[in-house]
Amino acid sequence: MESKNFWIDSGTTIQLFQLMKAAGLMEDYKDIRFTIASGKVSVNGKKVDKQREELSVGDEISFEDTIVTIV
Repeated sequence: MESKNFWIDSGTTIQLFQLMKAAGLMEDYKDIRFTIASGKVSVNGKKVDKQREELSVGDEISFEDTIVTIV
């Protein structure tokens, strides 16, 4: 399992689909939307299906064999 940290400014948020692209998990927004809608992404251990899920410092995103922690 690969672990990555992704930095955002404290007090700000990023949407799940934006994070997936910015963190290099996937490149194409169409594929990202489909993957999220299919329930293949977890945020803090819970499956999510909303591409615009708001994420902030401390959240942990799991996709395939990668965990991204927002710091």
